[in-house]
Amino acid sequence: RGALVAEFVAGEDAAERYAARAVRHGHEFGPFNLLVYDGRELHFASNRAAAAPLGAALHAFSNAPAGTEWPKTATARAGVRRLLEAPLGDEPLIASLFALLAERDESGPADQRYRHAHFVVNPVYGTRCSTVLLVDDRGRLTFAERSFDAAGERAGEVRETFEVAR
Repeated sequence: RGALVAEFVAGEDAAERYAARAVRHGHEFGPFNLLVYDGRELHFASNRAAAAPLGAALHAFSNAPAGTEWPKTATARAGVRRLLEAPLGDEPLIASLFALLAERDESGPADQRYRHAHFVVNPVYGTRCSTVLLVDDRGRLTFAERSFDAAGERAGEVRETFEVAR
């Protein structure tokens, strides 16, 4: 599925066109939800739903099909809303978003924790990376990603800032 991201970033397609193409070829991949942004528009693509533009709003997705409201999407949306209400600079915002993505929930049956926890520790099905993207009003994008091993321990971090071509 990583090829979808690499192909979009290396290509010339507008977000809308690429999202539609990703949906058409989605059967070639395992289940995915993909967000693509071309500097003007943000679009959603999946191999379990139609492509759709995402307007200015707070959107929350999980690894479930689009429109499926799990407890973790509700708590993620509420957490981001709280962060947006408190004026923070980029660095504190990135740290706070990573803290939100790291929230674990060990309550309930183990086979249901993935619906509640933002961060899942499991050797087979678990969180392997958390990504934060910030785009400012000048088109500068900050990409920060933390990777984790099967035990949930941080294995690395990448951070890049660049201008989004418009």
